[in-house]
Amino acid sequence: MIVTKMLVGDSIICVDLKGIGDKVPMTVGKKYEILSIASDGLIEVISDVGTKTYYLKNRFILLSDFREDKLNKLLGEVE
Repeated sequence: MIVTKMLVGDSIICVDLKGIGDKVPMTVGKKYEILSIASDGLIEVISDVGTKTYYLKNRFILLSDFREDKLNKLLGEVE
C-alpha cells in the first residue's frame, strides 16, 4: 500500500472504524474531505450526520492511494 502525506482539502476514503463503537456517523468506503489537521495528527471531516468531527488519521487513506491500491489488486488478479 502506498502512503502519501495528507493535506487540508484532500479527498480521503474511510477504511477503518474498529474500536469506535456502533454509533459512529461514518461509512467505510465513503469519500470525505479533510477540513483541518490537528497538531496531534487528528483530522477533521464532516461526518455522515453533518457535524465536524476529528478522527485518527490512520482510519483513512487518500483517494488517489485508494484508487492505486484497487488498481494494483485488480492487475494482480489478472496476472
